[in-house]
This record gives sequence, C-alpha cells and structure tokens, in this order.
Amino acid sequence: MTDERQRVVTGPTAWVSWGLVAASFLVAFWGIAQVPAGEQIPMHWNAAGEVDGWGSRWTLLITPAIGVFVVGLVSLVAKVEPRRQNMAASMGPLRILMVSMAGFMFLLTVLITLSGLGREVDVSSWMTVGVGLLIVVIGNMLGKIRSTYTFGVRTPWTLASDLSWQKTHRVMGFTWVVIGAATTILGLFGFSEVAVWVLLGGLLGSVVLGTVYSYYVWRDDPDKREE
Repeated sequence: MTDERQRVVTGPTAWVSWGLVAASFLVAFWGIAQVPAGEQIPMHWNAAGEVDGWGSRWTLLITPAIGVFVVGLVSLVAKVEPRRQNMAASMGPLRILMVSMAGFMFLLTVLITLSGLGREVDVSSWMTVGVGLLIVVIGNMLGKIRSTYTFGVRTPWTLASDLSWQKTHRVMGFTWVVIGAATTILGLFGFSEVAVWVLLGGLLGSVVLGTVYSYYVWRDDPDKREE
C-alpha cells in the first residue's frame, strides 16, 4: 500500500504534473522578459470580465508558485494520510486531480501572461471555461475516492460512516459535474458574469446539501462508528 501511495509522488503522474508546473514557470519568465521594468500588467478580473487588479511583471510567478504548492501538497498528504488502505485505493482519482490542477495553473499562467503582453485574449471567458472543466473533473472524481482525512467531503458524519461517505460523495459529485458543465457552457457562449454567479451559488448550495445529507445518511446507518 505504501508503494501504491508513493507512486503519486514519484510515478508518471508526478512527472506530468511537475512538467506542467515547470512549463508554467517558463511561460512566466518569458513574459517577464517581454514586459518593461516598472510597467503594470493586469492580474485580476471581476465577474464582468473587467480588470480590477494590477501588478508588476514579477507577479506572473504567482500562478506557477501556486502550482508548486498544490502539487506538493497532494504529494505530501498522499504519504501521511492515516487511512492508508483507503488512500491507496483512491490513487487513481487523486492522480487525475493532481494533473488537472497543474494543467489549470498552466492555463492561468498562459492567459495572464498573454494579457500582460497586450494580446487580445478573452481572459474572463477562458478562465470561466477552465474553472468549469476543473469542477467537472473534481465532481467526477468525488464518487470514486474512499474515506480519508485529507481529501473529499469531510464532515463528522462522513468520517464516521462509510455509507454516509459513499452516498454523500455520489450526490456531491453529480452536483459538481452539473455545476461545472453549466459554468463551462456559459463561459463558452460569453456569459462569464452569469457563469461566476452560477458557480459560486452552486458550490455554496452543494456544501449545504452535502453537509445535511451526510448527517441523515449517518443517522440511519447501523454500521456507523461512534467516535
């Protein structure tokens, strides 16, 4: 089991993930070399797609740095998770998550860099589509992971009941796929502002739904663990 968990740190998934992180840094440094010293570039966009945050050329390194944090965090928790057997059984979905997060950070780096260089890029729409697809991937993954302390919908009731964990993650997974798909479609058709509110409202509602649902499943589970 330890060997299986170690593969997420040293196997092909890790090489792909760290390769995407390295590519993000290359794109960022390329952009930094193109932007004159002291010039401000757009770094943040509001729900309407308008620039509302600026930074120096060195802020292009933020998204690659986040990629390092995310990939490193997934690698670390895969090694230290107490429920080792369940973590080993969840490696497939977690590998997909690891690569997807690294790919998303690469996309953000490219978009922000091109925008900083004055290229005509609809950053808001592309980011909306990227976030929507990432939510779809995570939603599809949720129903396939086993009970752990570090990944998934961790309520007191899902952690104390395997039945609650399984049912809650299936419901949440389906909900996130629907939310992500709706966000992606709205972004593709240029309704980025609507997509942002659908995304935020949907995710908030799903958290409430998952929390309440996990309790009711736990309550009726004869095999729940009393902790």
